[in-house]
Amino acid sequence: SRLNGTKPYTRAPSSTPELASPGIPTEVRNKFMSDVIATFTDQNFEAEALGSKVPVLLDFWAEWCQPCLAMVPDLESVATQFQGRLKVGKVNVEENEHVPFNYNVTAMPTLILLKGGQVVEQRVGKLSREALTKLVEPHL
Repeated sequence: SRLNGTKPYTRAPSSTPELASPGIPTEVRNKFMSDVIATFTDQNFEAEALGSKVPVLLDFWAEWCQPCLAMVPDLESVATQFQGRLKVGKVNVEENEHVPFNYNVTAMPTLILLKGGQVVEQRVGKLSREALTKLVEPHL
C-alpha cells in the first residue's frame, strides 16, 4: 500500500481543454485508448518491456490524469509510425506499485524510454506528437 493510503503523485497541468474537466465519462476515455499501445503491469513488465528487442516508450498514467488521457492520440500515432521499431506501452500507477516505484515516478504523465532495458530518456508532462517523435527517433 502507498504511504498511509495517500497517493504520492502530482498532476501535471492540462493543456487540452476538451479533456480538462473532471469526471470524463468512461466511453470518452476509452475512445482514447488504443490497440497499438501495450499495457504493462508489475506482472508482465520484465518480459514485455525489459525483455523487448526494440526500444520501449513507457507512459506512466492514471485515470484521473487529464494530460495523460489527452496524450493517448499522440502516443498512438508514434506507436503506429514506428511500429516494429518501437514498443509503446502504458503503466497505470494506480494498479501497479512496483514498476512506478522502481522508476521513481511521482508525477504524471511520466514518459521513460528504455533501450536494452536501460533508461535512455525521461520526461514529465504531456508531450506533443512532434516532441514524442524527437524523443524516440535518435534511439531507433
